[in-house]
Amino acid sequence: MTVPAQARAGVDGALHDEYAEQCVLGGMLLSEDAITDCMEAIKPSQFAFGKHELIYRAVLDLYAKGDPADPLTVGAELTRRGELNKVGGAAYLHALVQTVPTAANASYYAEIARELAVLRELEKAGRAIVTMARAREGELADIGNQAQSLVFAATEVSAPEEGDVPVGDVLEGMLDEVEARAKKDKGRISGLETGLRDFDALTDGLHPGQMVVIAARPAMGKST
Repeated sequence: MTVPAQARAGVDGALHDEYAEQCVLGGMLLSEDAITDCMEAIKPSQFAFGKHELIYRAVLDLYAKGDPADPLTVGAELTRRGELNKVGGAAYLHALVQTVPTAANASYYAEIARELAVLRELEKAGRAIVTMARAREGELADIGNQAQSLVFAATEVSAPEEGDVPVGDVLEGMLDEVEARAKKDKGRISGLETGLRDFDALTDGLHPGQMVVIAARPAMGKST
């Protein structure tokens, strides 16, 4: 995604977009679907405005507990934490809901806010690299490696890579497997038996799609 020019620079040339961050939070306060979309796109620390990070963390914590996240519940959570006044009070939470055009676009604004956060990190990395270059301390190769590390850390993204599977989906499958094993007859192997009784007892036999790695220190009998 390419950051729009107006969002990239802003009125004062700063690498932040307050409106985009407000739309992210407003959408999340309106829709649970927006919460799931945005939490995959941006990390709390990537908000440019501290009050927005506090609100975002409160929303995520409520969502993780299975509680609704709306202006009233988020306001109560921030009050419990002693942070409501820091974010502008309950009035600001209600204003966020009025700001967002539609909750369906929250993830789009989250991408804008995240990319601006990456650009801010690149800006900081650039200043650090200039300082290192001018100091001329250490070998050139070491300075180059440090510079590369700074750039890599700055461009590290929060969104999951294509093909990644949500942890919840993996855990659900694992729980189903554990439950099935608990219900099976004692001594009965559900998978393909290898003839190695101890191994079969540990693995419940071989199953399609599995990769079983046998690991141990040298000379412990892995090849026997």
